[in-house]
Amino acid sequence: DLEESSTWHSYESEWGANSFRGETLLNAGGFQQGSIFTFSTIARGGDHSCSILDDGLVRCWGYNGHGQLGDGTTTDSLLPIEPTMPGTMVSLAAGGETTCALRDEGSVYCWGSNDYGQLGDGSTTDSSTAVLAQFSRAAIAIASAYDHTCAILDDGSVECTGRNLYGTLGDGTNSDSSTPVGVSALPSSAIAIAIDRFH
Repeated sequence: DLEESSTWHSYESEWGANSFRGETLLNAGGFQQGSIFTFSTIARGGDHSCSILDDGLVRCWGYNGHGQLGDGTTTDSLLPIEPTMPGTMVSLAAGGETTCALRDEGSVYCWGSNDYGQLGDGSTTDSSTAVLAQFSRAAIAIASAYDHTCAILDDGSVECTGRNLYGTLGDGTNSDSSTPVGVSALPSSAIAIAIDRFH
């Protein structure tokens, strides 16, 4: 049944990498090996929402003042519209006025507000279309908060980009970064990630 399937597939559904037995699994767009009803196929930011459809395409709706709907405009939308981005997406994250999506081959694309470099593209310029975040390796999980974005990479390390006022990026400094920096001193590989505005 759905409850049993969702429980059994929770690791694959959220991370899209391996089963509990260590088997490599192939991500299909919006269907991360198990139920399509996962935490990573729908995301809500400050005043906008996005979802991955069963064909791997993304739709976003709501407030678009910083381009967080990703359609190349800053026009709000009462109905779901398609962001401009390459490839099939398997996971979404949104926070504040920023949205990010994880592609099936591990690259991360972000769009929207970029005041502190939370898009991870080396700039602090907002983007109304998806830009490639410069993570050092393929990502397997992503998270976005109001001013920063983080990813678990395929070697279990974590990198974050954006605002770092309270040490939010975890690199041992409080300097903002417009490109991803490694989270320092993790005692072992990360298997889950959650972030909020200042941590």
